[in-house]
Amino acid sequence: MAIPMLIQRKKVKRINIRVTWDGRVVVSAPVGINDELIERVLEKRAIWIAKKLEEMEARKKHLSQFVDGGSVWLFGKPSVLRVSNGKKDKVSLRDGELLVRVAGGGTERVKHLVVEWLKRQAIKVVRGKVKKFAKVLGVNPEGIELKEWKSKWGLCKASAGTLRFNWRLIQLPDRLIDYIVVHELAHLKHHGHGRSFWMAVAKVLPDWKQRHRELKEWGGLLIW
Repeated sequence: MAIPMLIQRKKVKRINIRVTWDGRVVVSAPVGINDELIERVLEKRAIWIAKKLEEMEARKKHLSQFVDGGSVWLFGKPSVLRVSNGKKDKVSLRDGELLVRVAGGGTERVKHLVVEWLKRQAIKVVRGKVKKFAKVLGVNPEGIELKEWKSKWGLCKASAGTLRFNWRLIQLPDRLIDYIVVHELAHLKHHGHGRSFWMAVAKVLPDWKQRHRELKEWGGLLIW
């Protein structure tokens, strides 16, 4: 089976390869690099690409399914859903399983309960991380909001001092949640993505480039 591939010529210093949730291989290459060199790099990284494709296929199988035995991502790992009937609606996490008790209704009711639970976890986690990293960066955000987005993880409204986060970030590995929070906090000081902005991020997260690359691999969590 042919692997969908997208080659992009950009202002980058070296050839970068990433695999997306939908099974595409995206190659970013310097403008002056010829196709032959790109092919050699792809051949050299063939084993890594194959492993990533397998990993993405496994992740897709664990995309949110709101039935008993389904799964929901939490902190970078799939948690199995255990759905049962009860007198009152209730959602709780125990031993890596998300227990959902439903007083009435079907799959859509289960989805609603799970999403509301995820949002509550997200705001608690984000508030804690904002408080922690704001002190390090020397900034004082005025407010935090959760949003329902399908294309981004966070946004800083510097003029109002407000930070907005996609509630779905609670599904990401903890280190990537850190990166998103630090990224948006840094925008309270630096509006663009210039050198001073990335220097501020690097002071808190020296490995921000690696986290930035990893975050691109988790875009599939935005599609449901």
